[in-house]
Amino acid sequence: MIEAAKVIVPVGEGKEIEGRAVAAGLRATTESYPEDNVEEVLVWTEEGANLFEESLLAQAVGDKHYLEVQVFVPASLLTSAKAKMEELGIPTARQLNEKEWKPGATYETKY
Repeated sequence: MIEAAKVIVPVGEGKEIEGRAVAAGLRATTESYPEDNVEEVLVWTEEGANLFEESLLAQAVGDKHYLEVQVFVPASLLTSAKAKMEELGIPTARQLNEKEWKPGATYETKY
């Protein structure tokens, strides 16, 4: 279970991910950064719900080539979120701290 996610994709692919996220019952917005040739798609739940299933994010990402996925989870759910995202085809990475960055799927704690 995750709280929110950020998906970085090449320019032109963000709106498709946003549309699939909305179709899955999530909220999403796309911000374009043409100077970097990327789009950032933010995905979260409706106001009343705090967490959503990792499978909904995997469904939204689909088979799009992403540059990075950041998944925000409570510290207590970090291990299970990593395992579920791996199962769903989004590769794992180590936990992020403020001085480290690693491309691919990045799992962060919000707390």
